[in-house]
Amino acid sequence: RKDLGVPDATFVAGELTPFKPEVEAATKSFNAILHGLEKPVARFAVVATGDLKDKGDRLHFDTPSARTLGLRYAEALLRLR
Repeated sequence: RKDLGVPDATFVAGELTPFKPEVEAATKSFNAILHGLEKPVARFAVVATGDLKDKGDRLHFDTPSARTLGLRYAEALLRLR
């Protein structure tokens, strides 16, 4: 926000995905930090990814999940308006 010169810019973050079980603890910890920012940081929201699926590479969302994520971002932006 500071770098952009827009101190009241809306910001929506997506959780880290659960696609890699070997880093599950770090993923959960990071996502908890993100969610902890929602109340103290104005015009900020986090969208969930825990129920979404990867396309088999444990990295990228499959098409239905990418669409769902896009809808979640849109809904979060509308709530923050």
